[in-house]
Amino acid sequence: MSLDMRTLGVLILAMSVFVLAMTEIAKRFYAAKLAALYERGEMGEYLHTLEMPLVRLVFPAWNRAFMRMNALMVEEDRSALDKLIPEMLCMGQSPKQRRELIGRAFNYYVEQGNEVGAKPLLEEIERVEPSEVSKQARMTYEIYLEKSFAYIDAMETRLSEVSGVNRGFTELLLAIQYENKGDARRAEQYFEKSCREIEGAVACPSPEEALSG
Repeated sequence: MSLDMRTLGVLILAMSVFVLAMTEIAKRFYAAKLAALYERGEMGEYLHTLEMPLVRLVFPAWNRAFMRMNALMVEEDRSALDKLIPEMLCMGQSPKQRRELIGRAFNYYVEQGNEVGAKPLLEEIERVEPSEVSKQARMTYEIYLEKSFAYIDAMETRLSEVSGVNRGFTELLLAIQYENKGDARRAEQYFEKSCREIEGAVACPSPEEALSG
């Protein structure tokens, strides 16, 4: 009897090791497949793969939700994002995952002009993030959603200290602020400068499109 129990124990252990090994193999396989689909921009197939039973088994719900959010942002599926993001904000997550989520969600709501969605996330960012990150979020919120132009002088002073993408982003914010101020000529000037600075810019939207997201 003891031999049978020992044999059973060995079999159970062997099966456990086998299941763990197969789970890891499946996880790596689908991680590579999802990465390739995302790289090729095949978001329909990417989202379909995320819903496959084996993928749902080997990837935690949070990871799948975050990957789904990324794909929906690429597709600009606002209807699906407006449903998914509030659900994710209520899910269990680590502090690191939470900070990453609120940052992405805040930027999304700001781009959509959604003050109701962005406001509580700004307050959370200001509670948990370093001061520089909080200040950047507050500034972005005020410029995009409150139509502020209070940062013009400080940004124009800082332009000589930045270059490349950082300079382009600063010029973009200046363009939006001048648009908020009603100075269309200066807004257009800064927008053109921003497009030239930002590497890889294929097509630059108008200041009005930048404001509306």
